[in-house]
Amino acid sequence: MSAPEPAAGGDPRAELDALFPDRDVPVRDPDTGAAAALTVREFRFLEGLRAQTLARPLVQAWAALAPGDGELADAGAFEAAMAEHAETWLALLALATGRDAGWLARLPDADGRALSDAMWSVNGSFFVRRVVAEVAARRAASLSPSPGSSTPSSAPGTETATPISPGG
Repeated sequence: MSAPEPAAGGDPRAELDALFPDRDVPVRDPDTGAAAALTVREFRFLEGLRAQTLARPLVQAWAALAPGDGELADAGAFEAAMAEHAETWLALLALATGRDAGWLARLPDADGRALSDAMWSVNGSFFVRRVVAEVAARRAASLSPSPGSSTPSSAPGTETATPISPGG
């Protein structure tokens, strides 16, 4: 089976970018100072499964920022949550780039921020889907009655049964 032909007038490069939105990010090697390029990859299936486990505390922190009306908190609150889970974010960046988290931690601030921005560009939907699912699960849990507040079932009857005689 061959690959589908691009739509008439479609840009094959744009279609490839949509299918594989990986991004190259120019950085300075923190050990040598030499220019380097890191590729931030969209999580593939197995990477996504691993990333989902790694990201759980960060996703929970981001989900906790959602106000009751379904709107999300401001970007500063998201960055603060990311800073509280810096090791988690570094582990996710390492997974997306194939680089050692320790090496990434030593990048200059501007390069680290550029790398984080590329991570959002490439894998943002991965995180958003999980945050939305977490918010929905929290809302559903808050709407269902808790075991302590559920209505008790009626107590068993206390009347004594009167025997029925065969004759009536």
